[in-house]
Formats: sequence, C-alpha cells, structure tokens
Amino acid sequence: MIQQSPLTVLSEVIPERVASLRQLLLQIDQDVESNATIPFSLFPSVHFARFVIIEPMIEQGKTHPTWLAFSANFDGDLPSLLAELYDKAGSGFDLVYGHCLGYKPGGIGAFSEYILRKKMPYPNAFYVGHRGLSVATILLQNKIRTAIENFLNAIPQQDNSPEQIKQNIVNHLNTNYSSLMKEAPPEIKLKSIWEPILIAAAVLIFIGLIFGWHVLGWILLTLIVLLGIGYAVLRMKEETDPQIEIKSEVTLTSQITSLTNREDFTVQNQLTHLVAIKPGLFRLGLLKLVLWGINLLAMVLYNKGKLGNIPTIHFARWVIIDEGKRLLFFSNFDGSWESYLGDFVDKAAVGLTGVWSNTDLFPKTKNLIQNGATDEQRFKYWTRVHQIPTQVWYTAYKSLSVVNVLNNNLIHQGLFKTMTPEECQEWLSKL
Repeated sequence: MIQQSPLTVLSEVIPERVASLRQLLLQIDQDVESNATIPFSLFPSVHFARFVIIEPMIEQGKTHPTWLAFSANFDGDLPSLLAELYDKAGSGFDLVYGHCLGYKPGGIGAFSEYILRKKMPYPNAFYVGHRGLSVATILLQNKIRTAIENFLNAIPQQDNSPEQIKQNIVNHLNTNYSSLMKEAPPEIKLKSIWEPILIAAAVLIFIGLIFGWHVLGWILLTLIVLLGIGYAVLRMKEETDPQIEIKSEVTLTSQITSLTNREDFTVQNQLTHLVAIKPGLFRLGLLKLVLWGINLLAMVLYNKGKLGNIPTIHFARWVIIDEGKRLLFFSNFDGSWESYLGDFVDKAAVGLTGVWSNTDLFPKTKNLIQNGATDEQRFKYWTRVHQIPTQVWYTAYKSLSVVNVLNNNLIHQGLFKTMTPEECQEWLSKL
C-alpha cells in the first residue's frame, strides 16, 4: 500500500528579503501549475503543497523571525520526493530559498541537506482522507470513471440486466481503453482500532506479571490522582481564561476580504491557521496529549474518509512551532469556508474544542471538550482572526472531492470483482 506522508519545512527569511520573497511567491501563484519557477504539476507524487509566509512573533519584547513555511502531502519516501522536486525545479527552489538564512545553492545534495535540517518533526496530528491512494491512482481512477460515463451516455443500457451492463462496460474498457485496465486497483490495508487496545492491554499485563499486580495497582491509582489534580487545574483555568470578543473592525474586514478573494475557485479550498498557545507547561502538555490522541484516532478509527463525521477533508495537520509558543494548522478541504466551519461546529466540535481550547482567546470551554466550537458565531470569528494568507497553494486534482476520490476507487475495485446481481446494481449506482 502506498504511504502518504507529510513534509513541513520552516526556514527563517532574511529580513531585508521578505518583500522580494512575497513578490516571487505571487508570481508563482499566478500560474501555480505551470509557472517558470516551480511548476508544481511536474511533481507526480505531490497531492497538495503550499508556501506560507509566517509573520514574526513578538514575545516579551523579543521579536521572533519571519518564517517561510513549505508543506507537501506526498506519496513515498522523503529522499525520493526531494530528488523529484530538485530534478524538476531545482533552480526555482534555489531562487525561493535564496531568500532564507543559511541556504546556499549547490545541487541536489545541498538542497536535500538544507530541507532535512529545516524540516519539522512529524506533525503532532496528521489526517488523510483517502488513505492508500496515490496521486497517479486517483488520476487514473478518475479517467476510468469518465470513460465509463461517456460509454453509458453514448450507448443506453436500460434494456440490459445489471450483470450485462457491467460486462458491457468491462468489454468496452478492455477494447478501447486497455491502458486504463492494465493497473489493478490498489490493495488498501487500514489499521484497526484493536491494535492500540491490545498493545495497551499487553503492557499492563506485562507490568503486572513482572513487577507484581500491586505495583500495577499503585500505578493506576497514581494516574487517577494525577488526572483528578489535572482536572481541577483545568477547570480553574477554564473559568478565568479570556475569550475573544466579536468586533466589527475595519482592519479585520480588510483581512477577511483578502482571504475570501482567494477562496472558492474550485471544489476545493485551503486553510492556514496560526494561533498562540496559552502560556504554561500545563496547556502545552495538554495540547500535545490531545493531538496525540487525534493522531492515533486518525490512523485507526477515522481512516475511511471522515474525520469525526466530516467527509470533506483531503489532508490536515497540526504542528506546534516556535518552541511550543504557536500552533499551526494546514487543511485541504472541499466546499466553502462557511460549510467547512459549519461541519466543524455540527460534526466535530468535541475534537476541535479539545485542541484549540488550549490556544489564545478561544471561545469559553468546559471540561476541555464542551462548549467552545459550539459557540458558532464566536468560533467562526476567532477562526478568521487567526487565519493567515497562503501565498502559494497547489492541488493535483482540483476538480475532485473526497467523496469523488473514494467513489472512483470503489468503481475501479468493482471492475475486477465477481458480483451478484444485487452487488452489480449497487456498483452501477456509484456511476
């Protein structure tokens, strides 16, 4: 099964070169697929990618640097990706990273060494909406669906049985689109939720057998006491933490306009969100714990096309940056910003409140996961306030939603299966 991986790179921008970097990224974004600097459509393993300039943070009189963030969701391993990027657009990456501190052009070796040095660790939480499907497979399966639909539109099949219709489709593809039928659908093996449960049970049994069941009892009792203390501290903080107040500021209106002007050009949209983490080790530790849990659930439970009950997210990640001071969120999703945030409120408020309740001025919460995002107007306002512009954004299949991608895979799988009449009918309903 193909491995889909995240890359997040943070590079410090040379202060006097920030303006020229903005101009360069603007030129790239005007034709992100085929521009002369970094033509993203030449990278066959990249699902989504973006460049983002992150403004400097001022903390206790100290100004942190301006960052250039580069992120990619890609197929395969990192060395292969870096070789692909530099082979197709090495001079362009040299030009972009020439605006960053410590970058010296010197071929694929220098480029790879720099990226490996500047890349962030694996995201604190990473979600994939269509696991096991490479860019090449997604594009192939869309061609298969299109070929089938064109055939059915050209030659009506209403007088045939479901089995005969399917056989006619297969014959048509084998005769006229043999290249599409050469590649069998991928075998996708998803992790089971039972894996971490069994591992945890095995660890507890091991402790009990090796150190004695009384030791295990004391460990569990200590954890219960610590959880009680932690809950008391959390409730105290929730009662006193300030929340954002909704204002009709001219500057915010201008910010929102600049963001909305870059939205809704295709069925997909993107979101880059940056917010300060509430001060103190308690909030930082709690945030890391929640993100660890979400990352685990994304691998073993939410791995079939829905994050919670949201079926519109292709890829998403949370990354803690600036030595634990800020939380960066990248998302690639279907539909409008309003519908996306509406899904957050209606279908995933618990998880998102658990994460962002640990960040600055989030709407008031209770018990970590209650309230918060369910305060819809305040939550949407808070999200816009902390949303930042994405200078360059690329998608390899901009006309396809998550539902389209997963449905096309089922169509492809069905071509290679023996089916009952009922199964044939169900398969045809996907077209």
